[in-house]
Amino acid sequence: MNHVMIDLETFGTRSQSVIVSVGAVQFDPHSFELGATFHESIDLKSAMTHGLKLDSGTIVWWLDQSPEARLALVNKIKTASSLATTLGAFRSFLQRVSPDVKVWGNGADFDLSLLQQAYEALGQEKPWKYNASRCYRTLLAEFGRPEDSVTPTLAHDALADAIAQAKTAQNIFARLRQQAEYAEELTQVKVGFIQASIKGFSA
Repeated sequence: MNHVMIDLETFGTRSQSVIVSVGAVQFDPHSFELGATFHESIDLKSAMTHGLKLDSGTIVWWLDQSPEARLALVNKIKTASSLATTLGAFRSFLQRVSPDVKVWGNGADFDLSLLQQAYEALGQEKPWKYNASRCYRTLLAEFGRPEDSVTPTLAHDALADAIAQAKTAQNIFARLRQQAEYAEELTQVKVGFIQASIKGFSA
């Protein structure tokens, strides 16, 4: 089980935005199994010291969220660690999952991109291979259906969102497998019918 769904809570939506918290869950896209989780926050001063940026519009957006989401955010900020400490812990988490870990983010240009930029701000390489990135947003847009979606237990909480996204991805993959199996069975029935018809004409 070498897939990890990642979700970030941030204070910006642009390049090099401050990351407030990192949530991740190990999951198996071929079953409904979930594994180890990660949920840590990053000290704002530490992030900004390394050149990451705050976006005032996103801060205003956070003020409009539910009291539960705002409280969870405040609590994460209070217990935050430095950028280096949190990203070091996340690197270790991914390495424990698998040396060949596959990382999923909600948008090819958002979660994984911001994480890579944060590692680069520390002068470090991202802790996954160049070909290990997977886009959850694309999967959902191209193959998802409303019945596949799982609602997070707490909206805009990095770990809750990551778990909901992983479960949604598993639902999509399960439905696609079921459709493929049905199509294969239907093809076999059609082939059998044609073969029987040919024999009938030959008799």
